[in-house]
Order: sequence, then C-alpha cells, then structure tokens
Amino acid sequence: TWSVIQGAGGSLSDVNNPNAVFEGQDCTSYTLRWTVAHGGVSDTDDVNVTFYHTPSEADAGEDQMFNNGVVSTNLEANTPDEGFGRWNIVSGGNGKFENNLDPNTVFTGLPCTNYVLSWTILTNCANTTDQVSINFNQVLVESHAGSDQSYIDGRISTTLQGIDPGTNDATWSILSGTGGVFSDVNDPNAVFYGVVCQSYELRWSIVSGCGLSEDEVIIEFAHIATTPSAGDDQIYDDGRNSAILNGNAPSQGDGLWTISSGAAGVFDDASDPVTKFTGDLCEAYILKWTISTTCGSIEDEVLVEFRHIPTVADA
Repeated sequence: TWSVIQGAGGSLSDVNNPNAVFEGQDCTSYTLRWTVAHGGVSDTDDVNVTFYHTPSEADAGEDQMFNNGVVSTNLEANTPDEGFGRWNIVSGGNGKFENNLDPNTVFTGLPCTNYVLSWTILTNCANTTDQVSINFNQVLVESHAGSDQSYIDGRISTTLQGIDPGTNDATWSILSGTGGVFSDVNDPNAVFYGVVCQSYELRWSIVSGCGLSEDEVIIEFAHIATTPSAGDDQIYDDGRNSAILNGNAPSQGDGLWTISSGAAGVFDDASDPVTKFTGDLCEAYILKWTISTTCGSIEDEVLVEFRHIPTVADA
C-alpha cells in the first residue's frame, strides 16, 4: 500500500499498485511510503518526490548611458528557457516599458534621470533577478562668455563672443553697470550697447536639460585722453613778452591752456596747442596744458619767463 507521509494535495492512481501514478502540487516536496504486509508481518520504505520548476538565470544586459538627449532605448535582457520574464523600475521614478514581458522591449524615461531596472525570470516555484542601469543624461554645454574687452577710444558698443549653446537655451544678463542693452539677449554674438566711462560685467547663461552653466565677461567703454605735453620751458632775456607755445595736439579729447601762476597773461586761443601767449615783462609763468574727455583729464606744465637782462656795464 502507498501512503503520503508528508506534503499536501497529492493523490495516487492506485494505492496498491507499486507503479501507481502520483500527482502532486507544483513546488511541493512529498514523502511517500510503500508498505508490504503478509501474514501479519509488514515492511516499509520511503521515497521523496519533489515537483519543482527552476527558472532560468536572469541577465538584464549591459548598463547604458546616453549624453545626447535620448530618452528611450531597447533593453537587452536574456530570453528565459524556463519561466517567464518581467521588467520593473527599481529607481528613477516615471518611466514606461512598451511591453514589460519582452526582454528586448523599448524603455522610455525622462531626461537627466538615472534608472535602475530589474529583469526577473519567474516560475511558480522561484525567481531570479538581475538589474541594469539606464542613464538618460544630456550633455551640459560649458558656458564661455568670451575674453574681456576694454576700449579707450570713446566707443560705446561691441560684439560679444559667447559660445554657441547649440540646441540649448542661453541668455545674456547684466550683473553690474548701468544703461546697457543687448541687440538680442539670446544671441551669443549679440551687439552690446553701453555708456561711455562705464564698466560692465555681463553673464552668459546656458540652460540644458540637466543643469545651468554660467560665465562672466568684463566690457569697459572708456575714453582716455591723450597724454599731454606742454613742451619745453622757455626763458627769454631779450625783453620780449610773448612766446609760441609747444603743446601736443590731442588725438583723443580736447586741450586747454590755463595759467597756474603768473599775472596778467593771455592766450590768443587757449584751445590751440601752439597758440601765442603774451605776458608781462619780468614775469615768470607756469602754464598748464590740459587734455580732457568725458571720462577724465590729464595735464602737463611748462615754465615761460620774460626777462630783460641789461648789457654788463663797462665804465
């Protein structure tokens, strides 16, 4: 006689048939006993019968990383010989499988997101799991606002030299300095208009799917006056009381003669660098030649002295 010693849900086609068919449950281990009895004497032996279904070893494929804005990819898991496979999202948030039972399904996620996906192969009795990393990155364009620019010739505009952001969004902004405007705040080579005698700090900001990159540039619109030269000192002993001055002509700015010391002198034209100056006899003059722009002035001085030295007497 056959009997079930351990395990639930099993049945025998004929308990007295040594070659009976035994039917059990999936994933269950049974202990069956075969008992032989004759004339009040019996003997027994046990046998273990296990109905199990081992799944194939899961392989989720190689990790994948994208730096070009791609947000979908074909997965590369193995096809199970035993059991069936199923994809799940372990981490990363929102994402979608076209068919989560397909080992090579298309997975679509979000930009700038790193996903960990699991490929699990299951049977009724067990499962095996493997994980893969899918990183939908997007290259962050490194911002470059160009080289600093400094002008001393009175101009008030320049072409900027920001790096081209490609398909990303980029914007110019003014961090310091007043009265400046851009021809187009989104153009890396925009024309920037400022105000003379102003220094500006400008920022070129590039926003890509995965972050923000910024760089600054200094733009200075100055108007530096030509360095003045009032000429060599002039000392006269012959009784004259006028001289032609030798100031330099300014290439930038306007020149003006003034008297720093000495009385009653006049210039024919105080803005002429080589004007005639007339003073008093026996008077020493310090004359100042000043060259000015809207941003400032620079000055230089010269000594002009009108004397009349008598001939040395010899009685």
